Amino acid sequence: MTEVVARDSAGRISLRMEGHAGFNPGNDPVCAACSALAYALMGYIINAQDVREVYALDVATGHVRIEASGGRELAGAFECAVIGLQQLAAQYPKNVSVKFLSVS
Repeated sequence: MTEVVARDSAGRISLRMEGHAGFNPGNDPVCAACSALAYALMGYIINAQDVREVYALDVATGHVRIEASGGRELAGAFECAVIGLQQLAAQYPKNVSVKFLSVS
């Protein structure tokens, strides 16, 4: 199972993903979808001008850790990635779990 913990704390975002979805090992569209959302968020962070600081951009097999701070655009990109992951969790509850923490 891919376990996601997403946190938004006053402009500092954090996304951690651990594990493999296990939907179809070796050719897993659920795992690929989770990875695509994480890579899209990373691409935004690398290329956006409203990102103030990057604390972590770590990707390895079965592990993602993204942490950054920025403005409203970063918050929007982060929210889009989290909503996508939540949609996957709703469709594949045995393969993806998402815990979202928002601290204002």
